[in-house]
Amino acid sequence: MQVENVIVLGAGASGAEGAPLQRDLFHEYYRARTGGTLTHEPPRDLVRFFKSAFNMDLTAEAVDKANVPTLEEVLGIIETAIQRSEGFRGFGIMANNPKLQQIREHLILLICAIIGVPRERPGYHRAMVRSLSQAKWLSNTCFISLNYDIYMDNAIIDARSKFDIDLDYGTDFANYDHADDWERPTPDCSLPLYKLHGSLNWLYCPTCTALTLTPKVKGVLSRRQTGLCPCKEQLAPIIVPPTFFKVMSNFHLQRIWRSAEQALSAAKRIVFCGYSLPDADLHLKYLLKRVQMNRPIKPANVYVVNDHSKKTDRQRLDEMDRYFRLWGVLKGVRFKELSFQTFCEKGPVSLDSAPDFDWELLSERVAATAT
Repeated sequence: MQVENVIVLGAGASGAEGAPLQRDLFHEYYRARTGGTLTHEPPRDLVRFFKSAFNMDLTAEAVDKANVPTLEEVLGIIETAIQRSEGFRGFGIMANNPKLQQIREHLILLICAIIGVPRERPGYHRAMVRSLSQAKWLSNTCFISLNYDIYMDNAIIDARSKFDIDLDYGTDFANYDHADDWERPTPDCSLPLYKLHGSLNWLYCPTCTALTLTPKVKGVLSRRQTGLCPCKEQLAPIIVPPTFFKVMSNFHLQRIWRSAEQALSAAKRIVFCGYSLPDADLHLKYLLKRVQMNRPIKPANVYVVNDHSKKTDRQRLDEMDRYFRLWGVLKGVRFKELSFQTFCEKGPVSLDSAPDFDWELLSERVAATAT
């Protein structure tokens, strides 16, 4: 397919479906645990680590908001220690005591469990597929997702027969062509969905390096230890956690990132949905800068669709500043007075009909408020 449009899905896109944002994951953990919707019990070593490192009790009914670290802080500390070949008292990294590596894996699985808690879904991703079809965008659009959840995946699968599209993740799976399982996407009608940080329905075999797909099922939570790989090895998730130190060495992820770069380089339009360009996403910033500097054709039209009623002018201005600093030009990005939900329902026509935020006017309003 000839890519003309790339839609980048950030955390706000999943938040519209009810998924918790990164900053709320620990609070969501306690809410889900107290409400009985979280069945995943944290391992004792993980409980002990949080108590020792942050004086935080994962077995309690609630937690003092003032004492909750961010996920970036927790994982950043763990990743730094592992990269420096250093440990903490009681949590080593040597072969005879690899507790810190185990803590990291336990924490990633806990994140997956929190995200995987069943929630009522408004169906915005499905609405987006419908509106893109009405605008004749499905045949030349590529999705790039920074989320682990499978909202977009399921929306594409559900629309397969209606719109004659095949979900294409940009890599191969061990269960391609298995009867009643998963079929290889047809090139002429494939709709790419490149998930740069992994997915809840991908399971990786570290022995034969095969990737298994569990369509419409969060296999990381339900099938991880059931020996689905043909070589009978235990499967592991491919989840890149939110931290400055993202490890992108997996072959499948490298292949997906390369495909994403090619799509961005060819696109006429790039639409960022529910994405604020956070500081921790250094790898994506590098990818976007590569695309910008190596692009053989004229720059793409860039839109940011990330507004909502609770966002302040200060937050809007800070977000605009992050995008402008990356692109290096004030007029290179158009910030729309448009929410992700409205974009899903109205489709691409809303990119022209919705007004743009004015950076100078926002600056004046923020300055007036400050004084």
